[in-house]
Amino acid sequence: FSETAGEGYIENDLEDDDLLRINQEDRPQVVILDAQSDLNEKELEAELEKKCAEEDRRKIEEGKIVFKKPVKRKEQHCGEETAGKRKYTEEIKEVAASNSRLLSFDDEEDND
Repeated sequence: FSETAGEGYIENDLEDDDLLRINQEDRPQVVILDAQSDLNEKELEAELEKKCAEEDRRKIEEGKIVFKKPVKRKEQHCGEETAGKRKYTEEIKEVAASNSRLLSFDDEEDND
């Protein structure tokens, strides 16, 4: 789906059906009509991973630098984050409890 517009400029060099660049949720639904000839979802994922690895290898050979987003590690930090949040909320509750014992004269002015 690339078009050249004057003086060799390429407007869009991406393939129209490039599934590697589409989010998992936005990909078309996989329908298997013939189990022997059609790819199922697992085989499709394997083919996409193979194609991605081949593309990465080709770019490395050409000397191009490709930056990828780091993978979020939710599983490892999940327990640590919840413990930290719990500790923080407990501190807030303690501060709120100690503040409730203080006298406040602003309440009388608000009631007028």
